[in-house]
Amino acid sequence: MSTVWKKRNLGYFYHFSVIILCMSNSVFLIYHISDYDIYWDNTTNILLTIIGFLFAFAGINIYSIFNTNIVTEKEKLTDLSSKHKEQIARSRFDMDSSLLLMNIVSTGIMVSTAKQFNSQYIEQLRGIKKMLSQLKSKLVKLDKKGESSSEQFKDLMGKLLDVVRNLRNQLNYHKEMVTVHSRSSFFKRISEENREMALAHIDSLLTEIKYIEDYCAENEFSRKTIAENDSQRKNLWSTLKQLLSNFGL
Repeated sequence: MSTVWKKRNLGYFYHFSVIILCMSNSVFLIYHISDYDIYWDNTTNILLTIIGFLFAFAGINIYSIFNTNIVTEKEKLTDLSSKHKEQIARSRFDMDSSLLLMNIVSTGIMVSTAKQFNSQYIEQLRGIKKMLSQLKSKLVKLDKKGESSSEQFKDLMGKLLDVVRNLRNQLNYHKEMVTVHSRSSFFKRISEENREMALAHIDSLLTEIKYIEDYCAENEFSRKTIAENDSQRKNLWSTLKQLLSNFGL
C-alpha cells in the first residue's frame, strides 16, 4: 500500500513541477521578448545557431531510432515469451500424459496379476478408469481446438491406443481367471456383493476402453478421409490444368 502511495505522490509532484517550470519559462519569455535582437551580420552567432539546430535535430533523430528499437525489441521479447509459454504448456501436457500412461500400465499390471482379492483392488480399478478419462479429456480438448491433425494429438492417441489394447487383453484374461478358473481362490472369504461389485468395475473399465478405442478409430478414419479428399482434389485440379494446357488455355 505504501509503495502505491509513494508512486502516486511522485507522479503528482512531477506533473506539478513541469507545470510550474512551463509557467515560469512562459512568463520569462513574455517579459524579455522585447530585449531579443537578431544580428544577421554576426557569422559566429549564425554558425552556432545552425550547429545547435543540427545537434538538436540529431538528438531527436537518435531518440526516435532508439525508441523504435525499444518497441521492436519489446515486440520480439513478447513473441519469444509467448512461444516460450506455449512450449512450456506443451511440455507439461506431454509430461502429464506420459505420467498418466505409466500409472495406468503399472496399476493394470497390479490388478491383472493379483492372486487374491484385497482392499485396494476396487480402488485400483477406479483409479485406472479415472486416469483413462483424464487422457480422453486431453484428446477431446485438442480435437476441439482443431489440433486433431497435430503431432501432439497423433502421438498421444497412438500411445493411448497401445496402452488400452494391452490393458483390455490383460483384463479379459484376468476376468476369465477369477470367474472361471480360480474363482474360489481369488474371492476367498469375500461376500457375493463385493464379488459382483468387483466384476462390475471390471466391466465398466472395459466399456471405457471400448469407448476410447472407438473414439480413436473414428478420429483416425476422419483424418484419413480428409487426407484422401485432399489428394483427390489435387489430382482433379492437376487433370483440369493438363486439359486446359492441351487446348492452349
